[in-house]
Amino acid sequence: MAETARSNNKNRYQQQSIDPEKILGKQLPFSVEAEKSVLGSLLLDNQTLQTVSDFLLPTDFYTAGHKVIYETIFEISEKFHRVDLVTLQDALNKKGSLEAVGGLSYLLSLQEELPSIGMIEAHARIIKEKSVLRDLIASATKIITSCYQQQDDTEIEGVLDDAEKTIFNIANKRTSSNFVQLNIWLKKTFQHLNDIKSHRK
Repeated sequence: MAETARSNNKNRYQQQSIDPEKILGKQLPFSVEAEKSVLGSLLLDNQTLQTVSDFLLPTDFYTAGHKVIYETIFEISEKFHRVDLVTLQDALNKKGSLEAVGGLSYLLSLQEELPSIGMIEAHARIIKEKSVLRDLIASATKIITSCYQQQDDTEIEGVLDDAEKTIFNIANKRTSSNFVQLNIWLKKTFQHLNDIKSHRK
């Protein structure tokens, strides 16, 4: 009986659709300046993608349009194509997403308002930290809601187990690199082999 109650509580906990901003009445943490800076840097210098690709995910972006742009940049790069304003515009057009992200004028503004291309990693780290904070707030909201919804003592253990796993997963997301683009590592390997060939000694 206790196991059944715990299982039912877990399913209810996982199925909850929680909007933290609506519940808390506050906007979740994010930095639109950092997001725009990273995207602008990627458009101006393809090599910067290697700097952030091993820890920054599309889902780390708060702004929906920025998620699409970052994801599309990856898709272009995966085909070993150069990422620039023209190729990005074309790819977004083919996906039917160009107008949804703000159109060509917005893509141009990403390059024009770039603070410093050399700060891409620092700005990407800001995006990642804000993403972790959003996950933590959303999870905490779910945990609190689940606590209020528990109906008897047999469900408490399930609530505690789920809360512990949720916090652990967030901490793991912050410290682990879950997304590595294969072609970037291939490019690094080929460059290393070329260097070896050029310097036989």
